[in-house]
Amino acid sequence: MKKLWILLPVVLVVTSSALAKEGMWLMTQLGDLDLAGQGIEVSAEQIYSPGKTCLLDAVVNMGGASGAFVSPQGLILTNHHVAYGAIQRLSTKGKNYLAEGFVAKSMANELPAPGAYARIITEIRDVTDEVLAAGAKIKDPYERHRAIRKKMSEIEDAERAKGEDVDATVAELYDGLLYHLYVFKRLNDIRIVLAPPESIGNYGSEIDNWMWPRHTGDFTYMRAYVSPDGVGREYSVDNVPYHPKKWLTISTRDLDEGDMTFILGFPGRTNRYATHFDVDYYLNNQYPYTIATDQKLIDIIEGACDTSEVSKIKAAGRTRWIYNGMKNNKGVIRGMQAENFLAEKTAFDNDLQAFVSANRKLRKKYGNVLEEIGKIYEERRATLARERMFTLFGRYGSMPLSRAISVYETAREREKPADERRPDWSENQVERMKRYARFGFMNVYEPFERALLRYQLQSANELPGDQRIKAVDKLIADKGSVDAAVDYLFDGTRMMNRSFVMPLFDSTSAAIEAIDDPMLRFAIALYPEQEASHQQEERRKALQNELDRQYIEMISAKDGLPYPDATGTVRFTLGKVEGYSPRDAVVYKPFTTLTGVIEKNTGKVPFNMPPELGVLEKERDFGIWEDPDLNDVPVAFTHVLDITGGNSGSPAFNSKGEMIGIAFDGNFEALLGDWKFQPKINRTISVDIRYVMFITEKFDHAQWLLDEMGVKTK
Repeated sequence: MKKLWILLPVVLVVTSSALAKEGMWLMTQLGDLDLAGQGIEVSAEQIYSPGKTCLLDAVVNMGGASGAFVSPQGLILTNHHVAYGAIQRLSTKGKNYLAEGFVAKSMANELPAPGAYARIITEIRDVTDEVLAAGAKIKDPYERHRAIRKKMSEIEDAERAKGEDVDATVAELYDGLLYHLYVFKRLNDIRIVLAPPESIGNYGSEIDNWMWPRHTGDFTYMRAYVSPDGVGREYSVDNVPYHPKKWLTISTRDLDEGDMTFILGFPGRTNRYATHFDVDYYLNNQYPYTIATDQKLIDIIEGACDTSEVSKIKAAGRTRWIYNGMKNNKGVIRGMQAENFLAEKTAFDNDLQAFVSANRKLRKKYGNVLEEIGKIYEERRATLARERMFTLFGRYGSMPLSRAISVYETAREREKPADERRPDWSENQVERMKRYARFGFMNVYEPFERALLRYQLQSANELPGDQRIKAVDKLIADKGSVDAAVDYLFDGTRMMNRSFVMPLFDSTSAAIEAIDDPMLRFAIALYPEQEASHQQEERRKALQNELDRQYIEMISAKDGLPYPDATGTVRFTLGKVEGYSPRDAVVYKPFTTLTGVIEKNTGKVPFNMPPELGVLEKERDFGIWEDPDLNDVPVAFTHVLDITGGNSGSPAFNSKGEMIGIAFDGNFEALLGDWKFQPKINRTISVDIRYVMFITEKFDHAQWLLDEMGVKTK
């Protein structure tokens, strides 16, 4: 690694081609990666070139995930699990699109995808000076934090004001040493074109999730629509397919072990620059607590299911993501323990502290940084259970209560003086919340909601004396028991009625307080304690942000800084197709095939392969999608690429810039990857584009899509 000595606090970022096998690189860093020297035949300018058509123009943000345009008619390829929520919301008794799949016979038959949207980057701009200037003269960390967050929101809102379909995000990079503005065109009319049945798109389900070898056809086709004059807007029968500036070429070439590949996508969050205090907290507190909570939520939701198809569909929409996150957290704990990661990070921080202490100027500026970070985590541990309860009330628990909290908080925030509002609050944020809430009602099922609220209240009732929530205590005391409190809140509420709830987002707090609804009254009673908790956490977060930034400066002074941690912003990563050996005497090949799908088939969920696949295999009706070396249709492959959550749906490219697959998973043995990249075992799992095309052509008989993509099958 190249070392970079800096004149603090100015930070320059230098990259090295030696690091390219690791790293989620910014678009502005591509020129430093020596792509040609690493076997990439397309240039940095062909991948990203401001003002000119490039590959990035075909890559879309799907809201916590990724996708790519693959035709001039706005056709998008992404993961089945990315589209899962929309497919689930469309599914009802008699029309279970999760189980049966869906294939449109033409554009006229495509189904609106509830809640789905796509964003296309139109500009990336460095706004570091503008953002930092907002807090430059403020000494108090909390006030400086608020000023910076407020400036970030102002920059975003100024961009959004430029057009009905303009969206914007200011991303904090290197913990606040760099700020980039990402401007998007937002497309809210997204439709389902082809979704394979779960017996293909989710083959193996949770048993195979995060595992290799994998035999999942994790893909779905969607399409973006706009108004006749090209404006991204909500669904309308008058909308027309969006015409992207760039769409990807589907590769029909052979793909072999050792071939160089790359990915463009939107990785969520990583913690590569975390302190050992962060590791200790997550390993011994946050992850175990979250895993236990997630398992309880799953048990509650699945236990509240009846025999109806509707309950199972709605349960799938609630538990899929909980299962995914829980298994990921378990994998991270396993990786931390296997690598003795806490000891490794502790040693790193001790070396860093010694480096700082040996230099008088550095010691004066940074000598107490690590100690102060440690104090913050001691505070977090002391209130973890109570803070998690507020999170559960507001986001992950019973939907009627979370909606009641949202509408009342929105009213109270709107009524505050501008300088007292949460710095990242805006009416645009409210509009996004309203859109999420509107589609969220399609997941509501009263037996789940009652059971979840019972769990929430019971958990709050078991908090230790110094962490009690007064509003909960009063409710239970007044009603005599948790069960009686749940019945009281549900029997008289209208918070499961969308037509009642949605106008409340535009109501005043006084109007909401005047409504005789028990769920709303409970949310109002919770508000003072939740608000105090939020302000306390904001102060803590402000101080930690300041300390984290200084910690990054310490690392930069000692070792230099390569790529920044993932922040949900677009990144580039590259590496070769390669298998791996997770443990002694076990060697995994980099490709799985249709034969493996059949070998796993038991006829029972989740290994209930559609019989038609067996017929295609028996007749060897593979078309041009047979791999000449495997003598089979490849299903998925592994490559040494640095990705994380949010990269789901990212297009995988060969060295020529052609689409060879869709990233959809990582491997369980390397889930420590968000904290530490391990090139010997870190693998990205991508569904092979040849399997996608094989299913499209041979299983779903959707030749019209192949024609639209310009794919020649003969």
